[in-house]
Amino acid sequence: MDAPPGAALGCGGRLAAGARADGLAGADRVEGRGHCAILRLLRPYPTTAVQRRRTIAAARAGEDEFARRYRILPRDMDLADRLVAPELHAAHVTGLVPPWTVIGDELYTVVTDRRPLTPRRVAKRVDELLRIADLLGPGERA
Repeated sequence: MDAPPGAALGCGGRLAAGARADGLAGADRVEGRGHCAILRLLRPYPTTAVQRRRTIAAARAGEDEFARRYRILPRDMDLADRLVAPELHAAHVTGLVPPWTVIGDELYTVVTDRRPLTPRRVAKRVDELLRIADLLGPGERA
């Protein structure tokens, strides 16, 4: 993507059979329609993704709801705890942000949605991206 940092792009269209529609590298495979959004970040991050779990076990008392419903896929497992803070966990559990992937300085979300892409839905996708970027923090220094 050749856009300045902070630029966002919303897109919509058909998701091919077998396409991953859960934060770009997600666990859910669907055929249908979806919306994607991309944000150029100010600094790069290690490649990381937050995905919905394909199957969710029944809730148990005292269990971490984020860990029950989502998984983090970093290359560096120590990074998972540092990168995905409790505030970002809460945003996922409450539905404020969708699953996402960050690769270098680009943040991606892919959301399954059969409705047509409208300016209002583009604004929602961009708001979600900005919320994720804010909760991720400053990223790596060059």
